Amino acid sequence: MNETLDKPIDIQDNSTSDGINSQGEDFQTETESFTCSIPPTPSIIHPEYDEKANTKEMKEKEKFLKKNLAKYGITDEEWSELEKYTGSEYFIPTTLLHRIDLFQYNNPRYGGTNLSILSEPEELIELYCRMYSAMCKFAKRNNKELHINRVDSDMFSDEMKKSGRTESLLSFSQGEYKFDFTEGKEDILFMKGVLEKGTPCIDLSALRGEDGEKEVLLPPFLTIHYDNKSTIYDSYTEYDVHISQSKCSKLSDKEKEKMQILKQSIIKSDIPFNYYNHWRQTIKYNPHALGNDEKSMMLKQEFFKWQDDFKEYLQLKFREIQYAIEYPQLKSTNFLTWGIARGQKDIGSFRNKIQQAGDFIRSIFRRNERDR
Repeated sequence: MNETLDKPIDIQDNSTSDGINSQGEDFQTETESFTCSIPPTPSIIHPEYDEKANTKEMKEKEKFLKKNLAKYGITDEEWSELEKYTGSEYFIPTTLLHRIDLFQYNNPRYGGTNLSILSEPEELIELYCRMYSAMCKFAKRNNKELHINRVDSDMFSDEMKKSGRTESLLSFSQGEYKFDFTEGKEDILFMKGVLEKGTPCIDLSALRGEDGEKEVLLPPFLTIHYDNKSTIYDSYTEYDVHISQSKCSKLSDKEKEKMQILKQSIIKSDIPFNYYNHWRQTIKYNPHALGNDEKSMMLKQEFFKWQDDFKEYLQLKFREIQYAIEYPQLKSTNFLTWGIARGQKDIGSFRNKIQQAGDFIRSIFRRNERDR
């Protein structure tokens, strides 16, 4: 056996978490100068066949996904929105409905978030509506309760405990606790519990046919109850939660009118963009800013007023979406129209034939009378 394989290779790691060494040089360039006699591990599968296997597997997954989307009636546009949820661009949709001061959630790694969606409020509304529509469609055919858990921030959970409802898009798991959320956070807690069957949600792993994280995505405005409080991992709080959805009702004409007024107010406002942009620019140059200056306080209050309208609008719109999915209206079709017209035509034809038969019988009687 080669001696070099028995000896540890001593490579001093001078890199930082950003991939830059202590001398300010690019770490990747520096490591390229190191050489060792360990041969590369040969591939068991020839690259050509490996590529074919991967392509076949991807096609099978795509086929499985399309079959499930068709099963639940989820459109391509709705699925496209769901697929983007795990990306960084969903930082805004998942914080926009929380009534928190962004400076309390002052994590500099979110400072580069793309704010363009806030410049297009109508698209922002459609984003929520497409996702909620998909969730309602999934719930309509989901006939079992889901056991889920989440590692949450005290800040967000306190808000939900106070209101008794989910306040934003939330990601839960059907597997073990995911600890990636704890990065950079001190005040965290754990939640585990039951999601009632028929509650709007999306079981992403079920749609994809993958075990993975077994992620379940929930919409805002669901009813959430916090029950048994306990301590786990020596110091962390854990709650048993129960999540459900109240039965929806049809919007009244007055509510529909109010919904349209709210929408016009929402889409004409630049307040959310100004608030988020001010926060981002501030923490970019001062990550420890508290947001207690006059401008920050003013923008926050303006944003909260806008947010109240936005949440009220979404609650009405979600009811409209859910009601339409749960109680679809019977629509007239060309076939029905044709059937009615055909029936009317047949009745007329039948009357004509009766008339002709009557005339024929009467003509026979007249002929017999003449013959006598």
